[in-house]
Amino acid sequence: GLSGKNVIMFFGLVRSYKGLDVLIKANKILKRKMSNYQILICGESYGNDDYYLDLIKDNSDNTEIKWINKFIPSDEVKIYFSASDVVVLPYKTASQSGIIPLAYSFQRPVIASNIKGIREMVLDGETGALFEKNNSESLSDKIEQFFIQKKDYKNNIENFRENFSWSSFVNEIESLYKCLQ
Repeated sequence: GLSGKNVIMFFGLVRSYKGLDVLIKANKILKRKMSNYQILICGESYGNDDYYLDLIKDNSDNTEIKWINKFIPSDEVKIYFSASDVVVLPYKTASQSGIIPLAYSFQRPVIASNIKGIREMVLDGETGALFEKNNSESLSDKIEQFFIQKKDYKNNIENFRENFSWSSFVNEIESLYKCLQ
């Protein structure tokens, strides 16, 4: 049922520090600006489901947000990433995220909070966009801009991913070795 829709995905375990509530609240603003989109929440809750279900009820008409509240097995991950247009990480705090490299491996841009540990992995305007943490309006603006601009991020993501390839790692080790001699 996602065909033809702009798909905004939140992926991973649902925990309070990951800011899913920020994305859900952004929907209330977003639906005044856009139509024909779907927010897809893919991940099991490790907290109070009712809190998020109430937020969804208060900030949507229950059609633009779909929550698959379960652990996503590795053989299904590709289905969800392939269906998405952008991956959103509205984290409130983090030291890093494995979701960003996963999104990049499927050549999906990322819209994420501008917080330490996350902003180093998202090149604003090149591999995605950064928004002000815990700010649903800022997030909705970035999502809207993403779909208005219809920018192709694939080459930038591919170039950024090269920084983390084995050949790049080996080159860095060899360079360090040469400096130490």
